[in-house]
Amino acid sequence: MQGTVRDRLRDVTPPSVRTTVQRARAAGNRRLAGSIVAVTTTSPVVSFTYDDGPHPERTPAIAAELERRGAFGTFFVLAGEAEHHPEVVRALHRAGHEVALHGSEHRNLRQCNLREATAIVRGGKRRLEAVIGAPVRWFRPPYGEQTRRSYLLARAAGMDVVVWDTNTRDCYAGTLDEYVGRAAERIRAGSIVLFHDGLAGPDPRVVNPDEPEPASFDRAELARRMCDLTDERALRVVTVGTLLDHGPARRAVWLG
Repeated sequence: MQGTVRDRLRDVTPPSVRTTVQRARAAGNRRLAGSIVAVTTTSPVVSFTYDDGPHPERTPAIAAELERRGAFGTFFVLAGEAEHHPEVVRALHRAGHEVALHGSEHRNLRQCNLREATAIVRGGKRRLEAVIGAPVRWFRPPYGEQTRRSYLLARAAGMDVVVWDTNTRDCYAGTLDEYVGRAAERIRAGSIVLFHDGLAGPDPRVVNPDEPEPASFDRAELARRMCDLTDERALRVVTVGTLLDHGPARRAVWLG
């Protein structure tokens, strides 16, 4: 008797692909509903997240400003940069900030084959955990660009994918007032806000060659201004892990 369509698909699916899907389902408790963009909560909490670091000067300055205000951030770092500046990421971890993965290097996963994507996601996690000596729970794809395959790779590696619902666009040319104003329009309880402490640059596919480079500005000052904003709105700045303690993740299919 002819088997079902599912049986036939299983017969022609490579074992490695089946294993990846099975591990991803187990890691996510069968919740493959998409990437985390925010948290649904009535608690007055938000998360500040930082991409592309660590930077030997900007990252400690931002962390110090957050700590001065009683705030804690989640830093999505590049494993290669973490290996160059191990004490920076270890200091973040010791201070109570979260260290998360932004990849082994800053490459668009939509332009990578399976071997390259595996090195960026799974290899990056292994390398970063070796630096900080602790598990890495969260992954954010470079440029916010991913494929279904890279998403499954992250889940199979035991990480959940975290993106954002509030973007300061501080990797584009602008002023502090513009960055803060842009965030002020969207931030609310449960928001995940995107900043940069390093600067790999905006996606070259969506930036004109003659577009000005991001203005040089004090990123610790941006953190201070944003903490002023959250104080005015009685919002507390916490890590992504703590944010998820206050309510269920709001997820979306996010492919860039």
